[in-house]
Amino acid sequence: QYTIIAYANDSSGSLNSTAVTFDIVLGTGLNINILSPENITYSTRTIKSNISSAGATSCIVSFNNWATNYLMTSIGSSFNYTLALSSDASYTARFNCSNSSSSVLNSKSFTIDSVSPIVTLISPANNAVFTNADTVQFRFNVTDAGVIQRCALVKNNVEAVSSGDITKGISNNINYSDFAVRVNEVYIVCYDTAGNSNNSAKINITVNCPSGYTKCSDG
Repeated sequence: QYTIIAYANDSSGSLNSTAVTFDIVLGTGLNINILSPENITYSTRTIKSNISSAGATSCIVSFNNWATNYLMTSIGSSFNYTLALSSDASYTARFNCSNSSSSVLNSKSFTIDSVSPIVTLISPANNAVFTNADTVQFRFNVTDAGVIQRCALVKNNVEAVSSGDITKGISNNINYSDFAVRVNEVYIVCYDTAGNSNNSAKINITVNCPSGYTKCSDG
């Protein structure tokens, strides 16, 4: 608590004073807690911005370095805004929250990759024939704007074997031998780190008993 006393006197020597007593409350200042977006890769271009800022009366968000600003909707100390961005790219969500006496900035970077991988099965050919003693090599190529997380061989609608050692744009291999003695439907499916997935064309391979066997396991 503080007191200011002001004194005044006139030419005759009279003196008088007045006093004002007051408190100074130091504010804790504004802050922005960013709940979303997160620093990850999204598979959708529709981005939900959600922040909390106690004491703020208004918050805006920008995705192009303040060239365009969007007023966020507030519920108490929570502020949100949803925007469909126009393209896949790396972005920084910049936030500015304010009240009558101060303002604060914060930001979060993220990436959008909404396009699925393109997967091409190179070999074997459709209707190729093997025995159940063979190890079949599946050669394929995958391209994607983002990062490939893994690819897998799908056999008769069930994922049979997976590999995370995948290089985009070149021939990759997955080997597999545990086939049933039958016509098997197979294809390659690939996933990127944003959660997008796509598969190659489906083919059939016929698996028979090895030559000289009249009976063998059907897998």
